[in-house]
Amino acid sequence: MTKGEYVKGVMQRMNELGWDDSFPGAFAGSDTTKVERQVEGFFRDAWRKGIGLLPRTYFSQRSFTDSVLVEDVSAGTGFVVLPADYYALSLFRMRGWKRACFAAVDEDDAISAIQSNEFVRGNFCRPVCTVSENPKYGRVLNYYSLPRGEAHRVEEALYVPLVERIEDWEDSRELGLDERLYGPLQWLNAGVVFAVFEKGEMDKACEEKALSVGV
Repeated sequence: MTKGEYVKGVMQRMNELGWDDSFPGAFAGSDTTKVERQVEGFFRDAWRKGIGLLPRTYFSQRSFTDSVLVEDVSAGTGFVVLPADYYALSLFRMRGWKRACFAAVDEDDAISAIQSNEFVRGNFCRPVCTVSENPKYGRVLNYYSLPRGEAHRVEEALYVPLVERIEDWEDSRELGLDERLYGPLQWLNAGVVFAVFEKGEMDKACEEKALSVGV
């Protein structure tokens, strides 16, 4: 789907809910071009919202198995340097783990705080991953944990890269997303625009529509 086709689809969904009746003060004369610019500007915000609502398999996946690994074999912990375009974790497994991690918590999360305690932190049966900023390496994925003294090797590692902004793209440029994502994402994009202009009930209606076509 091209950018132009995508934006047109969002506008059609907004029309279903009566956008031109909802923004009389914000868009004098129901200026369609101005609304389209809002749709483009909030595309990435809608995509981020989709990450939390839609199946992760709808989104592009990239491997970071070969990223820099810094391990502490004596402690059974370590971290992997994350790619610059990392947005969300899809799957991470160290060799020796009984199961994979499918999400990572931020370093300020309560789950992250207890990982410093070796008696309650994640282990090879119930592993935990956290994301933090490292002074030398930048953003990293910390993993907890492996038995002390075991070799550390990343077995599987997949992440969702942050989608590009589209404001400056030509209308003819292909977005390159999974076909399953376009329908629900267009509804979410419409909802984000409604939400910005304090039309919460329309945002909620758009989210419900997105889930009905996307899950």
